[in-house]
Amino acid sequence: MASNKGWSARFATIVRHGQDDGTDVIDPGPLDVPDWKGDQKLYYAFWETLIRNHVREVRFNQDWQFSSGCTYEFAVAFDAHLSTLDSEGTELSPYAAIEMVQKAVAGLMEDGFDTTKIQSHLQLMQSVVSIGLEQGNSDQDRPSV
Repeated sequence: MASNKGWSARFATIVRHGQDDGTDVIDPGPLDVPDWKGDQKLYYAFWETLIRNHVREVRFNQDWQFSSGCTYEFAVAFDAHLSTLDSEGTELSPYAAIEMVQKAVAGLMEDGFDTTKIQSHLQLMQSVVSIGLEQGNSDQDRPSV
């Protein structure tokens, strides 16, 4: 876990240095709330509220598709009509994201890992995309941030 937090901090630093407009960059890695230990739902609720109310784009680090937290954050960001970007700052479409998560789940399952949370978030991602299509929305209908 410590190596993930270290890489998270390095990624946030890289993104900060790439910003030229003074935008704040939030790194979820160091957040540690002792009262929330063992209750992932509290972390998810916190990040969902933050993303929906205070964020204009969400950038995903390499291998984000293997993280239950990142897969949840992607679903929230897309549902909130926020820009979703890969580690290079290129748009990450929901279709590409879903395909990446499907491949990650298949690989993790093959290696014997529990994928219950990621699969749940994958279903959430798929339902958010499906609802958008039913309502006549497309990627082009998403706001430009």
